[in-house]
Amino acid sequence: MKTSIKTLLAGTGLASLASAVTPVSDSDMNNLLNAGGVELAMRAQPMWFFGQAMNQPPCIPTFATTSSGGQTPSAPLCAYPNVGCSCRTPGVGITNPSPSFPTYYSYQKCTDTTIRIQYSLFYEKDG
Repeated sequence: MKTSIKTLLAGTGLASLASAVTPVSDSDMNNLLNAGGVELAMRAQPMWFFGQAMNQPPCIPTFATTSSGGQTPSAPLCAYPNVGCSCRTPGVGITNPSPSFPTYYSYQKCTDTTIRIQYSLFYEKDG
């Protein structure tokens, strides 16, 4: 009896995992790619989580360019655990959403059945 229950639970888990993957038809995928990939990138968008160590706020991503079109200046590096010094920090308590920030992406159709989407974040300390 225990083996049957374990098998049933394992099978149910696999079935629910398989149902979470929604196929996209070739014509829909071509439309997404031909439209510039924005909707494609949004459909597969990641969820970002930012950790905090030793009660020190982390840096969060920011825009790679300034409002005038120049490169965002780099921020100085600081000693651990004060890694959030001199950069944009969330400014909100733990478990709260951070302020908005850009997620950059690129995509490439590798084969007829494979599309790769690469997401990037820019941190001032990367400058």
